[in-house]
Amino acid sequence: MRRQLTVLGGKEEFYNHTTENVNSVKAVVNPYYLASKNWTFAMTLSTAMDWYSSQYSGTSLAHANQRRGESKFNVKAFWQPSYNLQLSLAPGGYLSYWKVGNERSDCFFRPTVNASAYWNPDKKLSCGFNSQFYSEGPGADQSSDVIIKQSELIWAEGNPTLKNLTSLDNYLYTTWLPKDWLSMNFGLGYTRTTNSIVPLYMSQSNDYGGIAVAYTNAMPVDHLRANYEISLDLFNDDLSISATPEWYYTKTRGEYATNFNYLSFSADADYTIGNCRIKVWYDGPYKDVDMAGMEKTWKQGRVNAQFTYGNGNMFLEFTAENILNDKSKSWDRINSNNYSSSRNILATGRTFAVNLTYTFSYGKKTDREFDFDNSYSAKSSIVGVKK
Repeated sequence: MRRQLTVLGGKEEFYNHTTENVNSVKAVVNPYYLASKNWTFAMTLSTAMDWYSSQYSGTSLAHANQRRGESKFNVKAFWQPSYNLQLSLAPGGYLSYWKVGNERSDCFFRPTVNASAYWNPDKKLSCGFNSQFYSEGPGADQSSDVIIKQSELIWAEGNPTLKNLTSLDNYLYTTWLPKDWLSMNFGLGYTRTTNSIVPLYMSQSNDYGGIAVAYTNAMPVDHLRANYEISLDLFNDDLSISATPEWYYTKTRGEYATNFNYLSFSADADYTIGNCRIKVWYDGPYKDVDMAGMEKTWKQGRVNAQFTYGNGNMFLEFTAENILNDKSKSWDRINSNNYSSSRNILATGRTFAVNLTYTFSYGKKTDREFDFDNSYSAKSSIVGVKK
């Protein structure tokens, strides 16, 4: 059971309370077959089902029921004809099915594929290519049929008619080692996303007033990225230096169409002396565009430093962020026809972190290969809750 309690003050104070029950079940089958030293086959089949029951009170008195499920499968063939060439292909499919309340139900199927290639013609050169086409369904909170008040101005609303997101992601990369102490990495990637889920700001009716924030499917968005990294390993690899310029381009379509591109730069250097390591790195200014062109963000660059010491059982790590400036800036802006917001953040001070670990050796050593993964991420269909 999950409970949410919200009390917001202003001209008119209001109250929200939600009680939710979530039940989930998931099954995964992953057999594989080693046909020969050159061929390996594997199959993955997974299915999951979630049931949600939410009772709202306060600005909404709705009782929302929702059932969402998804199944994924693929058959992977891995072929290594020689020591310097590897190829893999994994065709499959994605099936999602859901029912919102007693009115809306739907089912969606999309073929998927994952392919990769790696070629290492000699010791100084290697290159590879990864490509995947996949699909994802909307979150339960995005597809709920409930509307609830978040503030004096904003009402949050789900959209049961949302379509599944699909994405094609391709990345080509090359590594070149002209010298023992010098390496270079080149990368070029292209992603096309269709039906990405973005907020939709609408003028609310007179019964409610203010702005309603629902969700809608955006038109196709294209992302293009290129990166280059140069690395130097000097003084018997005790000193390492690297620099990485990157270029990003995003094209959005529709009402907030934009062509957005920016160049970023990062660099780092670390030096090892015995059991100690000193590292300094720089992250350049960052810009981004999101929400199909409605949202733009920026944050300034910073220089960070880290000292590490380890002698077997003991590990000490000290990190200092933004060492050259005790002030940091960032901003976030949303612009739409019915709603605009601007948030400017100025933070003063620096961040310091210390991590001290000591390991005691005792007992019988076990094989970690047989551990079960018990990680679990809580799901929710509650509308208007920031995650």
